[in-house]
Amino acid sequence: MKWRVESRSGTWTVTDATISGQSGLGIYGTASDGVITWNLTDVTVSGNSGGGIYSYADDRRCGGYGTIRWTLTGVTVSGNSAAGSGGGLRCSYYRSGTNTWTLTDTTVSGNSAVGSGGGIYSNRGNWTLGNVTISGNLAGGDGGGIY
Repeated sequence: MKWRVESRSGTWTVTDATISGQSGLGIYGTASDGVITWNLTDVTVSGNSGGGIYSYADDRRCGGYGTIRWTLTGVTVSGNSAAGSGGGLRCSYYRSGTNTWTLTDTTVSGNSAVGSGGGIYSNRGNWTLGNVTISGNLAGGDGGGIY
């Protein structure tokens, strides 16, 4: 199952699911203006060849100032790969967009990126981590675990 959400606002809740084996991103969330909230609980995101989860705030096509809020609880992000940066989780923005991440009881392991951030790549994001394991991630650039 692959999830791609482009929206101005809304809340997405995913519970007890597996998102794996995609030739592309497992989950892609982008906000143009407004707020999108993602709540993932007991979810596995694994084996996706475009990266695990990609968050892009402020889609330049719409010209807004978007915010994406992610809450991951009991989530495993493993075995994903990216030709660019952010094999497991990638956080990017354009202009004034913001990304906020809260990870609890979550594992980010065994992901890889040709660029930077094998486990997590963050280009301006706010992160809160509690009981999180980040291990065994590889990057061709900087930050095998976190960049």
